[in-house]
Amino acid sequence: MKKIAIFVEGETESDFVKRLLIEIVGEHNVKIVGHKMVGGNKNSGIPRTANLQFESEVESANFEATIFISSQSENVDSDIIEQKQTLINQGFSKIIGLKDLRGDQNGRKLTPEDLPKIELGSRLTERRSLPIPTKIITAVMEIETWFLAETNHYVCVDDRLTKDFVLSKTDDLGFNPYSDNLTFRLEPKEDLQNLYGLVKKTYSKKETVRNKTINCLDYNNLRNNVEIEPIKQLFKNIDDFLE
Repeated sequence: MKKIAIFVEGETESDFVKRLLIEIVGEHNVKIVGHKMVGGNKNSGIPRTANLQFESEVESANFEATIFISSQSENVDSDIIEQKQTLINQGFSKIIGLKDLRGDQNGRKLTPEDLPKIELGSRLTERRSLPIPTKIITAVMEIETWFLAETNHYVCVDDRLTKDFVLSKTDDLGFNPYSDNLTFRLEPKEDLQNLYGLVKKTYSKKETVRNKTINCLDYNNLRNNVEIEPIKQLFKNIDDFLE
């Protein structure tokens, strides 16, 4: 059985990755295990503990994906390095890290202008993770950028959120999700809340609410038509693992 480890920032990313894997691989062909990393931190020298959160009951799967929830983007790289030898010993053949730019650094909020520096650190972590091939992907400000860009799902959230209706409200929204480069949106979660709010619906990190969006996403459209480079990187790296 081929094994992949995916380190993510939080619960929303974990739920998204679970659904993405099922859509790509098939529910009965991938065993998905989830751990939440707790204790210590990257500067304390105290080892972190991987607490089991969930494990799918799939027999005779060809693939196994273990998701590690790091709780903060800044912990994704250090958790990968800390878990590297254990993953080698357990026969994992691929690592993916998924993080975002939300948060502060040196007393100021990170912005897309900080991405080159963040990605430089990611490349160093990838080299330190060898011999396991590793790719760390930054979802720009946060993963809700991807949700916002997958415009097909709007009518699944509410059938009134048609393209014509949303386009008629772009002045109220302050952006056009069908034509704008959404990677420059600094508050994509709030943008998603405002868009759903056009029809009195909401978006939040609450499990039941976020999973309605995650389950509504059109994953074929996300793969083939959403022109956001980190999404393409995620699909490519999963596809490379599955080959």
